[in-house]
Parts: sequence; C-alpha cells; structure tokens
Amino acid sequence: IISSNNFTGELPATLARLKNMTD
Repeated sequence: IISSNNFTGELPATLARLKNMTD
C-alpha cells in the first residue's frame, strides 16, 4: 500500500516528468 505522504510526493514529480517528455 502506498502511504498518502509518498503518493502526494511522487505524483507531481511523475506528472512533471511526463510533461517534460511531451514538451
């Protein structure tokens, strides 16, 4: 199970990484 603290920390970083790849 993913802790909410880890989830909120990882999700924006993951989205930013994906955005970088598409830009």
